Amino acid sequence: MRIHSLAVDRPLVSALILSRNRPARLRACLRSVLAQEYAPLEVVVLANGCAETASIVRAEFPQVRLIELPENIGCTRGRNRIVEAAAGELVLFLDDDGELRATDIVSKCVAAAERDPRVGVVSMGLLNAVTDEPTGWRRTLGRLPYACYHASFAGGACLMRRRAFAQAGGYPDAFTGFGEEFDLTVRLYAAGWAVLHFPDVSFHHHVEKTDDEWRRQVSEGYAHLQFTIWRLFPWPWWAFASAKALATQLWVDVRLHGGRHLVSEAWASHVWAHRGGAVATPVPVRALEHVYFAKYFRVTSWDELERAPRGVLRRLLALRIRRKRLGLPKLPLP
Repeated sequence: MRIHSLAVDRPLVSALILSRNRPARLRACLRSVLAQEYAPLEVVVLANGCAETASIVRAEFPQVRLIELPENIGCTRGRNRIVEAAAGELVLFLDDDGELRATDIVSKCVAAAERDPRVGVVSMGLLNAVTDEPTGWRRTLGRLPYACYHASFAGGACLMRRRAFAQAGGYPDAFTGFGEEFDLTVRLYAAGWAVLHFPDVSFHHHVEKTDDEWRRQVSEGYAHLQFTIWRLFPWPWWAFASAKALATQLWVDVRLHGGRHLVSEAWASHVWAHRGGAVATPVPVRALEHVYFAKYFRVTSWDELERAPRGVLRRLLALRIRRKRLGLPKLPLP
């Protein structure tokens, strides 16, 4: 573990890496983290049901703390578990299949968090490690040249205040894949924290999914979105949001797959909506207004967010049309 005695007035950062059977990627990720100039910094790896990961950390990175689990408990449960072992008041979540290609990334993320005490998450830009272009299913998304609040974040490339994570309740254990970041985002805003999209730094991700795999995961994300909507959105907004999410999910299937998966995707959304409705704990309407105001406007401070007009949810369709008409760039997706 690399905990420096230098700069004791700076907050301790815990770099938390979930890892499975990707030894070459893990080595590159750990080397890039250990090369960071920021101090004090501790590094923790969770071997998520992978003995090979554990053996690599023991043999090659003795300064890194290791948590070894006998079976893969998944991403969201793994992140909740590794936070429990962290000592830092700031936690740096990183996936093991990417790397930090500048040595000042942690320093810049910490500075961004300290400039704005209401920021609970500092989300890095995600770039393809080979092409240096934004990653994700929609690969043509524009990059904003400045930091601003947003309605989601890159769960595997972000700095988070541990207190914000705890107050929001951590990640939902129910998820097995895509969608956990937006769920946590809604609860962060409800708890008085903001998510900052911070394009000044990037996490270079090795993209090893096919287009079909990306599309399947996008469909899975829409199904999981129903869980978040039915659990966290107050009436009547859950009804509108649920219908819109389902319509978008089915349209994506028609456009990309010729409608071959309409029945299975509609059923998956129904199942996740039922799960969410069974444990409904709606957030205040004002929290949703903050989330969507941050999504459609380039908000750069909490004071600006607080000035979001009441009733902004009724204007969502008009805001979408406005964004398209003005050609405003979307933010890169995880």
